[in-house]
Amino acid sequence: MSHMVTFQTEDGKESFRLVDGLDEAVNLIEELRNGDGIGETHLFEVEEVPIQIHTYYRVEVGVDADNGYDPADVPPGEPLAVTVVDSIQEAQAVDMDQPMPAEPAAEAVESTTFGIFSRP
Repeated sequence: MSHMVTFQTEDGKESFRLVDGLDEAVNLIEELRNGDGIGETHLFEVEEVPIQIHTYYRVEVGVDADNGYDPADVPPGEPLAVTVVDSIQEAQAVDMDQPMPAEPAAEAVESTTFGIFSRP
């Protein structure tokens, strides 16, 4: 397991060093104390924390009073404008008052290939 040794250098700056094992960490602390005169050190175990990154989707249906758009007027099956963002902060930064650009309706395309979860 990795270890981190923190200490304050002679000029007062906080510093740290990562080492691979406990024996190396102890040797480093001894070297800092005996060779460099650094008395106060701290030793930490370093363990990786598994994380997952997820895409955040925000779907909006806008009503713009200036152009008379009414969501009830959208025919069933018509695609709505969607903004894809990578984080909650980006989603919160989206200007809700800015009109979404109109996207042309996608035309159906016949394909002989199947999706990843489809069977032929």
